[in-house]
Amino acid sequence: METRICPSCGAVTTDEFTGYDKPSFECPNGHGAVTEEGLLSQLITNVDGSKSVVEVGKGNFVISRGSTPSDRLTSLLDAILRLETKKPTDETVADLRQRSATNWNLKRAKRRFRRWLRDYKNDLPTITDSRMLELAERLRNDQSQVRTDNGWSMEDILRWSSSGFLYELKQYEDRLDEEPLLLVGEEIPQAIRKAFQQARECYRWGLYAAAFGLCRIVLESSVR
Repeated sequence: METRICPSCGAVTTDEFTGYDKPSFECPNGHGAVTEEGLLSQLITNVDGSKSVVEVGKGNFVISRGSTPSDRLTSLLDAILRLETKKPTDETVADLRQRSATNWNLKRAKRRFRRWLRDYKNDLPTITDSRMLELAERLRNDQSQVRTDNGWSMEDILRWSSSGFLYELKQYEDRLDEEPLLLVGEEIPQAIRKAFQQARECYRWGLYAAAFGLCRIVLESSVR
């Protein structure tokens, strides 16, 4: 069972998974849900009555907030910039707890950015601020934030399900099961065999336009 730590009070939260609902890692002390990065996620009501999602780190530092994905990304990049450029004074040097909280928030904010890219398939909204754009590109190329373990969690499965990936995987298996066997009477040139295998793979994934294009390449190469 996966557990997460509330950054506000240090309480241990466990997943409460029921049926096909997304597991909830609610702080037992009522501070909010804990994200996979360890941030507190809360839904607040703005003055105009609209809703905004706020994600908070240690010391009540706001990592991201906004009513739209674009707003949340902008605030997230702004938070990372502020955390990176935060120069400690003599007091903060002496306060190891505050220094630790700043480093913790920065690491979690960068991980949150990686998840944002994953959730939205690397499709960034228009960013007009040159500093934020440079930061986004730098973080995108920062391989130290890439998950390298081979494990997966229930949250991974739920994310794959909500994004349609598990359905595509099931469709892949169905097309593979229905696919006729490939029988050839003689040796096929490697280039043609490779293109045909790629065409079959595209068909299995439902990429029909790509499969048709590769089949045309196979036919043109065969008659030469």
